[in-house]
Amino acid sequence: MKFLSLAYINGEGVERNVPLALKYLEQAAKESKDPEYYTEMGNFYLLLCKKDNPLASMEKAEQCFSHAAKMGNVQAAKKYAQIQQLRTDASQLKQQMQPGDRDALLRLGQLYIHGIEGAPLDKKEGYRFILEAANLDSPEAQYLLGKAYESGSGVKKDAEQAVRWLRKSAAQHHAGAQNELGLLYIQGEGVERNEHAAFKHWKASAMQNHPLAQYNLARLYMQGLGVEKITRKRPNGSSHVRSKANRKLCSFWDSYT
Repeated sequence: MKFLSLAYINGEGVERNVPLALKYLEQAAKESKDPEYYTEMGNFYLLLCKKDNPLASMEKAEQCFSHAAKMGNVQAAKKYAQIQQLRTDASQLKQQMQPGDRDALLRLGQLYIHGIEGAPLDKKEGYRFILEAANLDSPEAQYLLGKAYESGSGVKKDAEQAVRWLRKSAAQHHAGAQNELGLLYIQGEGVERNEHAAFKHWKASAMQNHPLAQYNLARLYMQGLGVEKITRKRPNGSSHVRSKANRKLCSFWDSYT
């Protein structure tokens, strides 16, 4: 049964089928009474949580680890303890949190989203707390919410909402949000393509030493998008595209060439 479940998980010799994989893995666990099977099933549920699979269930992963732990599996016991600790931390933070505490709401949301080994404890619940923090003008929460709407992770994908929240965050000088807005403007996602706006946001982010924004800004200089370009000669005689920018911004290009 174990090998059959693995075949359905990996699509080896059969069409990949997650429900059948879970069915055979559970059957193998019950028949063998081997804690390793329950541990593997718990790990599989964690993987499904990471992938946002409809069959994902942190509760079932917790049950599998609990069962295997009672049968003496050390790895399962460790993961069960980690999940229990996460739930305890979340509960304590809720109890200690004061009304309107945007930082506490942000931490609580991140706790639910990051979960264990990248598998969220409850992504939808996590973004509910992130939204509360964002509405209280937390720039980090606004940035995370914008990214979530951009990717459709934990919320319904919505490019316009992504731009809305990223703008709010960028207005509070969040370097990550400024960089992300630059990407949306250059790609024309959720907004009309605007190279000058992309340059503006990337420059603001780059001035805060955001490495990706510095790289993106260097690319604009190289292509002359949204900025006037000039060329200079390298020692070997080849042309080097350069924009008319101040000394510090020019150094961004040198960092990546």
